[in-house]
Order: sequence, then C-alpha cells, then structure tokens
Amino acid sequence: RVGVGPGEGVVCVCAADLDVMAACAAAPLDQESLLEDALGFVAEQRVHLRKAIHEQDLKAALRCAACLANELRTSLLAIETYYKLYAVVFVELQHLASFVTHAAHKDETEALKIYELVQHEGNALPRLYLCVTVGAVIARTDQAHSEETLDDLAAMLAVVQHPVRGLFLRYYFLQNVKDNFLRMDVARALRYLTLNFRESLSLWSRARLLEGTVKTVGSTSALEEGWQLDANRHALRLLVSANLMHISRLLGLTAALYSEALLPEMLRLILTCEEGVGQAYLLQSLVEIFSDEFHMQGLDHILAACAQVHWIVDLRPLLQHLLRRLTRHATSRPQPPGSPSAGTVDVFAAFHAHLRQLLDRPPSGVTSRASLLGLQLEMLLAALALHPGDACKVDLVLAGTVERLCTRRGVLGERTVQIVLDILATALTQDALAGAVLAMPHHAALLAHLDSRTKRSAALAMVTALLAGRVSIRDVATLRRLLTLIEPLLRDEGGTGSVDITGTWKHLEHDPVAFGAEQEKMARLVHHVRHEDPAQAFRMLAELKASFDAGGPHRQIFTLPAVAVAVLGLARRLFSPGRLQTSAESVSVAELFDVLRTAVLRVDSLRPQESLRLWLLGAVTADSLYEAVVMGDTCQQCFDCGLQCLERLREPQAQLVGLQLFSGTLREVKHLDDERYKHIADSIVRHAGGLNSKRLQCEGLTLCAGLFYGSRCTDAGRVIACLQEALRCADRAVQVDPLAVGLFVDILDRVTCVFDLGLAQVTSPFVSSLLALCVEHLRYVGSRAPAESLNALRAAVRDMEAKRAVALRPAGDAGSDAVAAQYVDARYANLRLDCALDLPGMRPPGVAAVG
Repeated sequence: RVGVGPGEGVVCVCAADLDVMAACAAAPLDQESLLEDALGFVAEQRVHLRKAIHEQDLKAALRCAACLANELRTSLLAIETYYKLYAVVFVELQHLASFVTHAAHKDETEALKIYELVQHEGNALPRLYLCVTVGAVIARTDQAHSEETLDDLAAMLAVVQHPVRGLFLRYYFLQNVKDNFLRMDVARALRYLTLNFRESLSLWSRARLLEGTVKTVGSTSALEEGWQLDANRHALRLLVSANLMHISRLLGLTAALYSEALLPEMLRLILTCEEGVGQAYLLQSLVEIFSDEFHMQGLDHILAACAQVHWIVDLRPLLQHLLRRLTRHATSRPQPPGSPSAGTVDVFAAFHAHLRQLLDRPPSGVTSRASLLGLQLEMLLAALALHPGDACKVDLVLAGTVERLCTRRGVLGERTVQIVLDILATALTQDALAGAVLAMPHHAALLAHLDSRTKRSAALAMVTALLAGRVSIRDVATLRRLLTLIEPLLRDEGGTGSVDITGTWKHLEHDPVAFGAEQEKMARLVHHVRHEDPAQAFRMLAELKASFDAGGPHRQIFTLPAVAVAVLGLARRLFSPGRLQTSAESVSVAELFDVLRTAVLRVDSLRPQESLRLWLLGAVTADSLYEAVVMGDTCQQCFDCGLQCLERLREPQAQLVGLQLFSGTLREVKHLDDERYKHIADSIVRHAGGLNSKRLQCEGLTLCAGLFYGSRCTDAGRVIACLQEALRCADRAVQVDPLAVGLFVDILDRVTCVFDLGLAQVTSPFVSSLLALCVEHLRYVGSRAPAESLNALRAAVRDMEAKRAVALRPAGDAGSDAVAAQYVDARYANLRLDCALDLPGMRPPGVAAVG
C-alpha cells in the first residue's frame, strides 16, 4: 500500500505478494492489528482529502477518495471488522459527495464531467464506489439525467460478485440514493429496489460458501442449528433486509399493489434461496418489516410460500408471530361493516388450511409434534379472540389437535404435554363457550391421550382457567361433565376413600402446599355454580357436594365449607315471598340446613373453628329468614352446636377468636326470644370463665360483658359481674406476667362504653378508680410497658377528657359544643383524670393538668 498526497500525479496501489497472502491465510489473522493498520491509512488519506476539498482541487480529492475506497478491496478482514472499516470510509466519501454537489450547483454539467472522470479509475471496486458517490449527486440535482444515471449504476454494480464486497457495495448504493426513491414514481422505485434485492439475495446466499464447509440440508449440524444461520450470513443479514426496509417506506406503496404485484415477486425471489434456513430468515424479515394491513391483504401468498420452505425448518416461531400480529391487528382496529376490506380476510380459516398442509409434510426432528401442537394452541387463542362465542372454530382446533396426536403416536414429551394442558384449559376461558366445549367429544378425547399423572395437572389447569375466565356453570349436564374431567382432584386414584388398604392416608402422597392450593381452587369453583332459578342452583350444589363427599376429610375441609356457604347464600332467594308463591319447584328449610349439618359434621373433627363459623353463619341465616318462613328452633340449634364446637377448641388464640365470633354473632341476632338469648349468653360466660389461663379468662369475660347491654339485652347486674370477674382475672394475670397490663386498659374501654349508656351501677368514682389502677400498673412496669397499651390508654383518656370538658361547660353557654353536650353524660364532670395526665408521655402538648 502506497499513500499519495494531493500534489502527486499518480495513484499507485500495489497488491500484496501472493506468498505473503498465502502465509497470512494459513496463520491466524489478528483482526485488531489489520483494522488498526487500515484505519491508520484511512486517517492519513482523510487529511489529504479534506485538504484537497478545502483547496478546491478536484483531481486530488478524487485520488484520495479512490485510495479510501481501495481499502475495501481487502479479503483479510472478518465481516464484523470489515463493517467498521466500511463505516469510516462511508463517512469520508460523503465529504466528496458534498464537494461534488457544491460544484454541480455552480454548473449543472460539472457533475456529469466528474462522473465520466471517475470511470477511468483502474480498479473496479474503487471505481464503483466513486461512481455511486457522484451518480447519487446527479440523481438528486439533475432530473434530466437522473433515471439514465441510476440505470447505469444498477448495471455496473453487477461487476462485483464477491459476496462480502458486493453486498457492502449495494448497501452503499442504497444509502446514497434512498431519498431519490421517495421522490420518484413508485413503479420506477420498485424496479430499482427489486433488482438490488435480487442481486443482494444472490450474493448473500453464496456467502455461506466462504467458510469452506458446506452444510447440506438434512445434515446433523443443520438439524442441531434449526433456525440458526451460519456466521457469514448472520453477519451480513442486515445488508439484505435493508432492501425490504426501503421498499416498505415508499410513499406510493399501497396494500393492493403490495399483495398483487410486489409480494408475489418478493416471495419468488426468497424461495430461490437454496437453503431452508435462509428462506425462513427472509420470510421472517418480510413479516417483521411490512405492516399488518399489508399482511392481511397478502396472507394467502405468505402462507403458500411458507408451505414451500424446506421441511427441515421449523416454521412455528414465524407462523406464531404472524398469527399473533394479525390477531392483534384485527381485534384492536375492527373494520366497519361497509368497508372494502371488512370480511374479505378470514385469518383463522387461512391458517387452519395452512396447518393441514404442514401436517402433510415429512416428519422431522425440527418440525416436531410439539411445534405443530404449539401452532394449534396459537390457533385456539386466535379463534377465541377473532370469533368469540363461536364453538365451531374451537371444535376445529380441538379436532385438529386430536388428529395430530393420533397421526404421530408415541410417548408425549414434557413440552408436548404442557401444550396439550394449555389447549384443554384455554378452551374453557370464555363464559359463553365453556358449556359447549365441555360437551365436545374432542375435548374429552384430548384428555384421554394423557396418563394418570398428567390428568391431575390437566384437571387443575382446567379449574384454573374456569376461575380466571370467571366462567359460570349453569346446568347440571355441564357440571357432571366437568366433574368427570376433574375427577383426579376430587379423589385419589384407586378408590373413593381417604385411606388405602395399608392404612396410609392418601393425601400425604402429595405435596401439602400444592395439595392445599389445588383444593382451595376447588372451593372457589363452588361459587361459579350459578343459575337464575335458586332451586336449580341448589340442586347443582347438592350434586357437587355429593362428589366432594367421596374425597375424604382432608379434601372436605376445603370444599364442603364452600358448598355450605354457597347454599346458605341462596336462602334469601329461595324463600323470598314472591318466589314462594310462584315457583313450581321448592326447596324446604330442612333441605337447606341439612346441607349445613352434614358439611359441618364431616369437617368438625379436623377443623372445629371452621365448624363454628359455619354454625354461626347458619344461625344468622335462620334469623334472616324468620319473617319469610317458620324457622322453629333452627337458630337455637345452630347456636347450641356452635357452643359444642367452641368447647372443642384447644389453641388459646383460636379460643379467643371463637369467643369474638360467637359474641358478635349473638348480638346481631334479632328474632331470638329473650329466654333463649340469656341462656346462650350465660353459656358463653361459663365457657369464658373456664378457659386455660387467667389472661384468656379476662379477655373472654370482657367480651361477654358486651352481651348484657345494648338494644338486645340490658342487664346491669350481669355487666358489673362480668367486669368484676375480669378485673380479678387481670389482677392474677399480671402477677404471672407484669407486662399483661393491657388487660386493665381493655376493661377500662368496656367500662367507658357502659358508662356512656348511663347505667347507674357504673359510677364516676368506679371509672376514676379503674383509670388510677391502669396508671398504677403502667408505672410499675415503667419503660417495659407495651406500646399498644400506652396508645390505647392515651386514646381513652383523651376521649374522656374531651367529654369532661363538654360536661363542665355552663348550660347556657352557646357554642359549637352545645349540641354535643346533649349526648354527653353529665357524670363525666365528676371524673378525675389528673393521675393519667401526669403519666410520662400521656399529656398532649399545651394541655394543663385538670383537677
């Protein structure tokens, strides 16, 4: 390589010696060193080029530009390194283009003279780079010679047939004349771009031969690679796709012109590629570059071309991506009924026909059964999106899936099984289709291809799909079909009981976390049984309960409570006065509560707390039906059974929660007579007094005190007795644990509630002394006092202080508190709160002590 300056008359570029080239080819080439050497020479010539341009020396500028372009003749650089060198040379040649453009603006014939001058360059590749640089200027500035120049350039580019150098040269041509294509007639632009794409495609196809080893279609290496291109074509792929990109940007390109003229020619050129992997990549580029509207018009052509791609290539990724795009396009931008394109393209029908052609292709290790089933899954998703509520489309997909499983028999792989599970579940995600899908023979036939282990996974997938789609089960036939399909979740294999012949609990064979999660989903499924007629809904729930009864107690603790809640939820609809007069089919109160009774008895031994909740729910339901039907002793019986469950609770926290539920429910009941109410309340008090620890007894008795005051019952003596007994239990509890001072604060809260009601037995001195007792215990524990106890006492004191201030206001004093004074007991004025206000951290800022 000999560099030249602007003042020299001859450009001398010497070729390397053949022996040196052979030695370089035999030894590993240091690409970094080669690139550094080339860029160093380019930097030197760049200085000379810019100096010549600055001095308006045309010939020197052309000589330096030829030296720059000559660097691209090398065969020693790898494609990635060659790309870096090309980028630098491209930028410098644009300075020459600007210089020629400036000269053409002064004299229109100057660019033509320069174009003729550069054709005297001796080497073909530098000459063509200079011709393209100057010819692009002529095409932009001289409309009279624009088409002639472009034709001349298109013909000259065919001289370079080396794959790498030829592709970069044609890419350089595109980069320089791309703006001309946007201004010219679309037919002329397509002629140039199609020609350039055809020649680029030919060069790109031959690039795989540069490695020295040809991978024939069907060889082991090709099977292992699948969609992977060889290294050379992978590095050069963007140079070919650039032609498609520029075609897609043409302003005059319409969907009709694309589908009728351009697309068939593009597909013909793509299929001339000798290898299936190359064909697949070019088809993928075509799909990615052009818009969805164009693909909708040319869908048949694209699918027909896919059918002609060599069978060794798995087309599932391409077809899956295309189907998703077209489905999203069709659903996001629906065409109006009167538009020309409305109803003319049936995406589902076109893809369904194409899948049958794929099935007829020879089986291979690449286009596997899993790939075909993956396309079936995508087809199902498209059918649900494009044709919601159309059961025929779903049945076509299911039938095709069963056909493919029957055609290619054998053990199903893990991926294939997962796709089959997804198909089974996806078909049940639409509320309008679930009943029809469950009645399809192909849906059950598809499930039959799975073994016993995967049938359990399929059942769980179907239940999950029904829940996710918020699907309603509206008739008994649909419910029975569903129960048949999800039977592995209802009972274990080999029997209906929960214990096998060896005495082992069958549910222990499953992972406990997974077992609990799947049974919780089964419980949620209960609430998807819906019907306009509550009697029909009750019959369906009764049948569902009969299936759950066979699953064993460890399943029933999840499912039967859900059935009981759903049945009790039908009570108001079943026994509404209007329905009782008009309904031909009725459900008795005995039937309704028999479901509750049997459900509770089955889960009582394992979850007594759940049984307690169900009995209390039954009591509330019976109370709500008091005015519609004669309930008799149903409410009383529910409370009695709830008391028995309450006595069987053993965990301290469960006992306390049970008391809270029971006392809260009893206070909400409205139609229980006074004698029964007091009997149940006395039973709760006795139970609270017999709890395991004094702390629990104190908390329970404090709760029970609320049963004897209010609108339902007012018995001041029982209130005082419960509170006094709670104080005795609290005093013994703090002797065991001094930090249990919160018990006294809880009692104080309950006392203030009773004090607000105006009970004479609860006096101001009693409240003041109880407050002093709370303060005394808090001072005793000092800094160890629980924060929640301090916060609770602070809130109680502030409330009493505010009410005391209102009570102390003169009766004739008008103000904002005049109305509030009507609802504040005058006895608040006699409370003594100074002991609490002097407690550290208790006095609010700016509040003085109150005597």
